[in-house]
Amino acid sequence: MPFVQDGIRDGEHIRDWMHGCFRERLQATGQAHAQVSDNEDECLAQAVAAIERHWPLIWRFAAPLG
Repeated sequence: MPFVQDGIRDGEHIRDWMHGCFRERLQATGQAHAQVSDNEDECLAQAVAAIERHWPLIWRFAAPLG
């Protein structure tokens, strides 16, 4: 997706570097993650599909009280 400066982001010049850092950290810690790419509609569809796939892995109820 194209970079859009929203006043909070550091800048497009470090976008690839930051993406690599985030990806390395997710892989190193074994966190469930997915990379999406394409146009906005396709990215949204891919993200929803990834959430549905990973939901059972990340959403767990605590043990019953008592």
